[in-house]
Parts: sequence; C-alpha cells; structure tokens
Amino acid sequence: MTPEKAMHESEQARHKNPVSAFLSDCCDITGDNADFLARRELALAFNEWLVESERGTGPWRLRAVAWLIGDTLPGHMTPTGATAVPSDCRTGFTGIRFKRAYIEARAAKMMPPFKSCRDMTATEAARHDREHNAPRRITRDTVDAEIAAEEYHQTTGTTHVTCFLILHNGHTVTGESACIDPAGFDPDLARDLAKRKAREKVADLLAFLMREDLHREEQRRATARELLRGCAVAERDTLIRAVMAQVPE
Repeated sequence: MTPEKAMHESEQARHKNPVSAFLSDCCDITGDNADFLARRELALAFNEWLVESERGTGPWRLRAVAWLIGDTLPGHMTPTGATAVPSDCRTGFTGIRFKRAYIEARAAKMMPPFKSCRDMTATEAARHDREHNAPRRITRDTVDAEIAAEEYHQTTGTTHVTCFLILHNGHTVTGESACIDPAGFDPDLARDLAKRKAREKVADLLAFLMREDLHREEQRRATARELLRGCAVAERDTLIRAVMAQVPE
C-alpha cells in the first residue's frame, strides 16, 4: 500500500472506525524510533477519548484496545511511508507520539499525564512486563483461588485417607494416600499427601482451561483479522464492536 493510498483510506475510515479516528485526532505518526507510546498508555487514552467524544459506547477492554490499535496502525503512514511499529520489548509502539494539541488540552483540564513505560521505575517496569507480557502460568495462588472447601475421610480400620477439594464451581477433586506400615501412620501427614495429590489434579484442570482460552483467543484474532481485511469500511466499526465483546482482558 502506497503512503498516499494509506492516508486516503485512513481519512475515509476515521469516521467509521473509532480506533482509526482516535489515532488521527490524538496521535502523530512520525516513524521516529525516539518516539514511543506504551500499549497501556494508548489504550487508556483511547477510552478517555471515546467517552469525551460522546460516541456512547463506553470504555473498551484495555487488552483488546491495544491489539486493535496495533492492527490499525499499518493504515496510518507519514507522507514518506513511515509508520509506527511494535517496540522490541512488545510493551508499546515506536514511531508514534501524542499530538501537542492533545497534550495541552488534557493539561488545561488538569488531567495527569499518562505514565509511559519509559517513565516507570525499574520495579514498576518489571511489574508491568510481568502483568502484560509474561506467559500465563499455574501457580500455588492460582490453585488456591479455585478451592472453596476441603474435607477428609479415613476408611475405617485402614490408613487410607481421601481428600475432597470442592471448587467454587461445585466440581469436586479427590486425592488419596495410604501408609504401608500402620505403625508409622501419621494422620496429619496422610492428609497433607492426599491434599497435595488433589491439588495436582486441580492444576491439571486449570492448565487445560487456560490453554483452551488461549486457543480460542488465537482463533478469534485470526478470524477477525481476515474479516477486517475483506470487509468494507462501513462494516468495520460494527465488526470491531463484536470483536471487543469477545477478546478477554
């Protein structure tokens, strides 16, 4: 796509696609590596602009906004063909900055500036990277958060102990333990072993659900990109709204 064609299509789309309109109204595409805006920074600014422009759609999910901005940016070029691209650390985009008029308008309303990743302390930047870029994992806290209650049962006359973990959705997971030598049977240790085995089963269930969520999200994004490429400009806004309702935070 030539820069002239991209700029023409961008002007046509800005009235139909709110993401494109936001980029045209509030951002300068410079193509300069010195200019940088974080994904979260752009998503927060978009939601603020969406409310102030009285489009009546309410705030959108931040992760979905960041994704749609990245998908829309290639259509916004400078006259020389430069555009904004994802940064090396994937936390934002280089070659883009807020327009001076936009910054001054926010300042006049006494609104605090958005905090960029480059303005964060080392601790804040590390936390931001963990929250927005780290792969999803099953942790001890993740498993504990799903457990609503636990019960234990020891079969009469044996060392066989069963742990029942009742999850918040009502599903029950069990774990078992038994001592080879009854003389060395420790009830507390038996319960701990049974619970550990039950917790491992909960972790397996959560791993499946997490992978299923990721798979569905990948499918939705791939489908949306194909549809966005093929649909008319007038249809893009409706389609984007539908996608927004499906992409999770």
